[in-house]
Amino acid sequence: MEKPDLFMELQVTIIEMESAHTRDGIELRQHFRNVVDGFRPIKIIKETLSNVAESGKIKDGIASIIIGASAGYLSKKLIESGSKSIFKKVLGTIVMFGVTSLISKNSETLKNWGSDLFNFSDSKEAPNTPREATE
Repeated sequence: MEKPDLFMELQVTIIEMESAHTRDGIELRQHFRNVVDGFRPIKIIKETLSNVAESGKIKDGIASIIIGASAGYLSKKLIESGSKSIFKKVLGTIVMFGVTSLISKNSETLKNWGSDLFNFSDSKEAPNTPREATE
C-alpha cells in the first residue's frame, strides 16, 4: 500500500515542480524583456532628458543658452541680409557670437527686465478694466 501512496506523492511533487518551473520561466522572460527594454538607446536618452528636465538649474541654463543662440543667429541674419559680401558675413558671425554670449551670461537680468516690462504693461491695462460693485 505504501507504493501507490509514494507514487501519488511523487506525481504531485512532479506536477508542482513543473508548474513552478513554468511560472519561473515566465517571470524570467518578463525580467529579461524589462532589462533589454531598459538598455535601448531611446529609453536611456529619455531617462537622461527627464532627469535633466527635473533639475531646475540645468533647465534654466539650457533655456538661456537656447535663447542666446537664437538671438545671435537672428542678429547674424539681420546683418547679412542676403548679402554675399565676405565683410558682412564675418561681421554677422562676430555679432552672432557677441549677442549669444551677452544674452547667455546676462539671462537673469534680461528675465527680470522682461518681467518688469510685462508687469508695467499689465499695470497700464488695469485701470481700463471694469470694477465690480462692492457690497
